[in-house]
Amino acid sequence: MVSSIEDFNKFIVSHAKQITDAIISANKEQNDALNTQARAKAKKRTISSLMNDFVSHNLEENLAGKSGIQIKHHYNQLHIIFSPDFIMKCKKSERGRISFSNTQLMFNFMHQLPSMLPGMPDLATNIVLIYEWNIARTEIQKIAIQCPNGKNSYLWEVPIPLTTAPELLPQTQTQEIISLPTEIKRIMPKSKRIKKSKKGLVNKNEQRKEFKS
Repeated sequence: MVSSIEDFNKFIVSHAKQITDAIISANKEQNDALNTQARAKAKKRTISSLMNDFVSHNLEENLAGKSGIQIKHHYNQLHIIFSPDFIMKCKKSERGRISFSNTQLMFNFMHQLPSMLPGMPDLATNIVLIYEWNIARTEIQKIAIQCPNGKNSYLWEVPIPLTTAPELLPQTQTQEIISLPTEIKRIMPKSKRIKKSKKGLVNKNEQRKEFKS
């Protein structure tokens, strides 16, 4: 069952400052690690990966040991469990789209399906802590927590202030609720998709040769 926005607001108020500090500090650490010349040479994926490592480290440092919070690591990804109601992952967002890998585990997470990972509460609501950079990827311009409802769709969003968190969070935003899937979609591994596309290309070339002859 997906928890309501009211339930989440009551819970997250006490942790908003730690979350903001973790991301803002991570961005500063990432800027310090990459000078102008290194940033110009680095690929976007490299910069994003570095930022994700800093954010994960800071979040764990700021939230570990807090009452009602568990920290789990699966496949080198941080999962923060606000027991027993919410499971949170952190992802970069760009132009309103969350960046995530096309795997079965992530599909389940984004569609609020039961997790296949050990130690995860079955009835918890999955939430995503997102952050957005400016165009230059040097400053954080948005931090928010979303309750996903499929790819690039969410049930509700809670903006997190970029400065010291006030006692009450801003008014939340919602999107139209879409019915959740009843069946698990099987994701084809990238290697098989590439092999299949190459096979299709070969078949098309053979058809062209036959047509010309």
